[in-house]
Amino acid sequence: MGRRKTYDGVIERVTEPAFSKKYNWWSFSVKHDGKWNSVTSRDKKSAQNQYKIYVRRSKANECGINLVSTPLTEQQLQIAQLAFNRLDTVGHLKIDDDKTAKVLIESVDFFIKNYTDYAAPTVNECVGLFLEKQQSRNLSEATLNDYKYLLNELMEQFGEERVSYLNAKRCKKFIEKREGDSQRRARFIYLKAFMEFCAGKKNIYCEDTPWLKRNPINWEMPKFEAKEIAVYTFEEIVELLKEARERGVLGHFIFRLFSMMRTKEMSRFTELGGSQVADNKFINLNEKRITINNLVYKKRGRAELRGRHYNDIPGVFVKWIKYLRDNEIPLECSLRHEKLTRGVVKRLNKVKNVIRHTAITYNTLKFRDALKTSYAAGNSVNVIQNHYLNMNVDEDDVRKLYELTPTRAKELGIL
Repeated sequence: MGRRKTYDGVIERVTEPAFSKKYNWWSFSVKHDGKWNSVTSRDKKSAQNQYKIYVRRSKANECGINLVSTPLTEQQLQIAQLAFNRLDTVGHLKIDDDKTAKVLIESVDFFIKNYTDYAAPTVNECVGLFLEKQQSRNLSEATLNDYKYLLNELMEQFGEERVSYLNAKRCKKFIEKREGDSQRRARFIYLKAFMEFCAGKKNIYCEDTPWLKRNPINWEMPKFEAKEIAVYTFEEIVELLKEARERGVLGHFIFRLFSMMRTKEMSRFTELGGSQVADNKFINLNEKRITINNLVYKKRGRAELRGRHYNDIPGVFVKWIKYLRDNEIPLECSLRHEKLTRGVVKRLNKVKNVIRHTAITYNTLKFRDALKTSYAAGNSVNVIQNHYLNMNVDEDDVRKLYELTPTRAKELGIL
């Protein structure tokens, strides 16, 4: 049902409600500011109540009083009048001063911010409790670091303020301090999660009384166009593997290129499973399977429900695993050695996740099975289809990588 239209201004005359058989409704006319308008209602009682309101306003206008409609109750209006009168009494406000509304609102904001009986905790206190909750969720180290980085910046700017001080305008300004679209998107996601916590979502510390009535971040997430993924060419892969052999980390790079594991996953894979292929409990050559369980995957919360298997691994990868096992070549590699090794390919020296992007791209284009690749890589099917399946990579490069057996590697000078 639409909202009933009301007429403001000076009410000069009101006619009594009458029923129209033709239109099957009750109606009466209102003359305001020299104009006549009709008020209609299907309900007799509603029409009579509206009529009484206009009559009351008409009589008030005759006495020089202009009544306006408001959703406030009579008691709320009395309280508002009392507060207004107190401010006017001390001489700081005048009844007809144009600045009155602004001063009144600022007074209420000051009260909310400083009156401790009603005040929310400070931003510092809220951040401490939020991070305590997030750490208990078994989030990845990278995600926790992102939260800490953002919230430390928030504390530097608003730490001693009460969290209720963070309205939509201040939150938006804080998010937009960074110019990059991807950075703003990340800040939006993390700050919104924090404010949801303050508004009571999965917050055991607020004792059923949220510190905020609602999350002030109520606008749409910033949109941005994803940049095209950068990957190595086959010639660059050969150059990379030669450098890896020289630095004693060939096993690590072979596994990264064919298993599609993330950097942190590979680190946990060797730390928990074993650095040598023969000892690693996650490698099953007989079944041609690699297990990346929840302790290795550990990407988001509820890690106990996550994990994956890379089943029926490609023949070229099987041959490399056997070669690494037979020659006792370790799989571990420090972040420093990985960075130094990647430095040999100057073109992509500063590109993040280039090894994983290369591995997923080549696997996707080789097998053309988005579902299988997404499961083995630990991504969604949509990510594979939208970001990898249509990559502009030379088909010969894809073919050459999956023909790069240890025998072929010797011919190319990698071994």
